[in-house]
This record gives sequence, structure tokens and C-alpha cells, in this order.
Amino acid sequence: IMQTSRSYMEAANAAVPRISTAEAIVRYANAAAVFVDVRDSAAIAATGTIKGARRIPRRMLVLMAGPATQHTTRSSPMMQRSI
Repeated sequence: IMQTSRSYMEAANAAVPRISTAEAIVRYANAAAVFVDVRDSAAIAATGTIKGARRIPRRMLVLMAGPATQHTTRSSPMMQRSI
């Protein structure tokens, strides 16, 4: 069965727990989370970003996590540079 962008998003949402804004603020204050900004440079320039957030454009994240790439695990060199 061919995967669609919707099925990828559903799988990602099932694998990654959601937290509230209040919980994100607590985790940020305690350095207990890594924030990843996936927006493009124009959006970041317009609104700013969270101090210390990792910037990984969404298109790069999709490329690195895709099934046809070798960069699908945290131990791969590409993911280590990004995390």
C-alpha cells in the first residue's frame, strides 16, 4: 500500500506525544526538551523563533526521515548533526 502524506502525519502524530503550551514552557525552563523549528526562513524572519531551537526545515526533515534514505535513525550522521 502506498503511503500518503496524511498517513505519514497520522503515524507521526501517533508516535510523538502532544504536550500543552504550559507543559512546553515548563520543559523549556527546565531544559527538558528540544524544540525544533521546521518553518522556512521567511516565516522565522517574520515572527522569530524560540531561543535555542534547532532549525531543521520541514522539507529536510521529511527527506531525512523518508523510507528511501539511510538517515532514518538517531544514530545516523545526518541526524546527529541535526539533533
